[in-house]
Amino acid sequence: MPGPIRKILQCIALMGLLATSHNTFASHIAGGGFTYRYLGDTLIGGVPLQKYEVTLTLYQDCITGVPEAIFQDNPAYFTLYEQGSNVPTRVDTNIYYNAAPGSGGSATMPPDTVNSPCGLVSPESLLPLCLLRKKFVKTYYLHNNATGYVVVYQRCCRNSSILNISNPGDAGITFFCNIPPAATALNNSAVFNRYPPQATCNNILTSIDLSATDPDGDSLTYEFGNCYNGSFSADIKPRVAPPPPHESISFMPPYSYQQPLGAMNPYQINTTTGRLLFTGNRIGRYLAGVVCYEWRNGVVINATAMEFQIVNTDCKDLTYSYKIKAGPDHTILAGESVQFLATGGIRYYWLPGEFLSNPYRADPLGVFTEPGTYTYVITAETDSGCVGRDTVSVSVLDHSSFELPNAFTPNNDGRNDLLIPRPVGMSTLKSFRVFNRWGNLIYQTNTSGTGWDGKDQGTLQDQGVFSWSIEFIDDKGVNRTKSGNTVLLR
Repeated sequence: MPGPIRKILQCIALMGLLATSHNTFASHIAGGGFTYRYLGDTLIGGVPLQKYEVTLTLYQDCITGVPEAIFQDNPAYFTLYEQGSNVPTRVDTNIYYNAAPGSGGSATMPPDTVNSPCGLVSPESLLPLCLLRKKFVKTYYLHNNATGYVVVYQRCCRNSSILNISNPGDAGITFFCNIPPAATALNNSAVFNRYPPQATCNNILTSIDLSATDPDGDSLTYEFGNCYNGSFSADIKPRVAPPPPHESISFMPPYSYQQPLGAMNPYQINTTTGRLLFTGNRIGRYLAGVVCYEWRNGVVINATAMEFQIVNTDCKDLTYSYKIKAGPDHTILAGESVQFLATGGIRYYWLPGEFLSNPYRADPLGVFTEPGTYTYVITAETDSGCVGRDTVSVSVLDHSSFELPNAFTPNNDGRNDLLIPRPVGMSTLKSFRVFNRWGNLIYQTNTSGTGWDGKDQGTLQDQGVFSWSIEFIDDKGVNRTKSGNTVLLR
């Protein structure tokens, strides 16, 4: 190969290596967003101004993130615009976080899924996790204008292990906050109550609190939020961030900002409470966003956004600390009702909701007019935000019958000591017989309300399976027989 060509190829290879290194060098951002506080009016040089404190909260991945990139986040660069203007009002390049202990300016966020309110998770079953939080605070003195202001921050790059967006290691972020004009509102932004848990458990129905608090008492609603691109690896920390509109991040199909886990994993947010509900079925890291809208006098006056990441991992050793119970199964006649009672949660949802008085109560009334078997799945949320499920079935008969339990415990504790046929509707018992495993008759009666005590001629029977048969006359005068098995437990 001629020498000049070899040198050109070596130069191109070196440039590619440098670009790749620069790209990887910047990878570290895991989420964040802006908030602000109105601190009152003031006079400076006789000019009336409004004082605002603006805070950028930045989350950094300290496992797969590059330490030098994390270090270079300090200081942060803020660009202030009047809304609708392309010319910066001011640019600040010296906004440092407070590193003093106890200041809240810098913190390491411990994983909270190792001992979560929903159960105990073995640390060995979690992906390695490390999250840093930095807060950059700037005070602005703003003239009263007709349009308000916007503060913009851009930085590259997101952590490169994100699965649901294109080229995550070369994708920067744009965070911004809108400060409405005084004629609209002298406003404090809503503040999210917490950053989501660093890890969730694969194939476990998960609930995450994305709620916020508003210092002004404004009404709040929530929806999924878009995420915005920012600087790229060619300019990882622009001194001047451009004004809105900003470019949305590119999610890869089947992912989107409304469904960051994909269409096969329904991702639902309660627009009133901010409670997020989902089940992840693929291990990995996913980008997501939420927007909180502030309503005053029926009008939206501001929106606060937060980006975060869902790290879905395999929690093999999850031990639940709660139990959702839908109650016992039921057998009734057509036209009768069932008073359900679920326990273990503070919020409930029955699915399907057909034939129920209210599928959002613990104790809906079910009215069933047609024979058949109806099975309900009850999803409940605890006061800790944990979510669980249970099922309950209703067998609806077109004629009266008798029911027996699957097991009984004849230990004289006053509970479930006798195997007794329970009538469903008006049935007349003709005979009730019990047989041992060799088919020998060991008990019989024709008296309703009496049952077998687990003995054969006064001798206690061993634990095991016993068969039974019933002859009866149903409410329509038809002779019927029924048989089955029951386990005697000691």
